[in-house]
Amino acid sequence: MIPVAILGKYARSLAEVAFEQEIEDKVAEDLRMFSKIFEKHPDVRKVFDSLAIPRDEKEKLLDALLAEHPLTPIASNFLRVLLER
Repeated sequence: MIPVAILGKYARSLAEVAFEQEIEDKVAEDLRMFSKIFEKHPDVRKVFDSLAIPRDEKEKLLDALLAEHPLTPIASNFLRVLLER
């Protein structure tokens, strides 16, 4: 799991870009949708939190989720950065 201080930096960067492009409402909606996915499917969240699961497997899962639930490029890139870190 990402420490709160680091997550805050990522969130601020995301917000800055979303505000610059004037799509903050859409990006917020995208992130709420993914939050709901994690709430409805706790096993998905466990996969991303697990150190035992290789990153390439997590990337495949994220790709599948993004194919099924397309997001703005900013939001999808944000999720990819979180996965990478």
